[in-house]
Amino acid sequence: DRDTQLSIGVWTSYIFSIDDLCEGPEFREQLKGYRAHLLGANQPKWAYLRGLFSSLQDLCDRFDPFVGDMILKSTLDYISVNVFEVEQKGRLNVDFNTRLFPEFLRQKSGIGEAYAFANFPKGSLDVASYITLIPDLAAVVPQLNDVVSFYKESIIGDEQDTNLMLVSAVEGCSATEALNMTVDRCLDSVQRMRAACLKNEGLRNVVNAFVQGFALYHLKWSRYHMEDFGDYRDWLSESH
Repeated sequence: DRDTQLSIGVWTSYIFSIDDLCEGPEFREQLKGYRAHLLGANQPKWAYLRGLFSSLQDLCDRFDPFVGDMILKSTLDYISVNVFEVEQKGRLNVDFNTRLFPEFLRQKSGIGEAYAFANFPKGSLDVASYITLIPDLAAVVPQLNDVVSFYKESIIGDEQDTNLMLVSAVEGCSATEALNMTVDRCLDSVQRMRAACLKNEGLRNVVNAFVQGFALYHLKWSRYHMEDFGDYRDWLSESH
């Protein structure tokens, strides 16, 4: 419903702002104290933190308890890992023997689980009908983001601490090969989900709407410079 979409939008505004604002040391120091506020040790005096938790509570209240808990958990991972990634930039040593680490870190920074569960507010589908699709639905979020971000981060820019660069290091391959691996994994997840819900039209519609909407969102946002490759609407017409 429209109110839930607006709630997701407000929460998303806070989530996305953290990614950029964490570059500032003063912001990070204030954000580090969020756990004490969350556990009730003291009330947040910082308006930003009050707004963040207010939007999070409003969002989680629109879902069944388990689903709301998973959105909360994923959000907390995201907050903490944003601080971690900035403060540990350039200090992480990875190789083949730590090849599980990029996925571990990306699951937290990608906040895919929260967005996966956000497709199923109270009164929609029964959790048993979609819970087995959550791993793939959650995986698509950071995978698709990594694919679309590659041009901005590694062609226009020269960022060395991206997930694809970590994958490149642990797999002993080039960044382009890591990109292709991520494309394949993303497409595999989409294909598995569509196959899994062939007999459930309602679930299939939710999955397709989310995947298509999430892709379109990235294509339309100038942040990713996809316009350098032409109008995405021409790509869509060529695929038919």
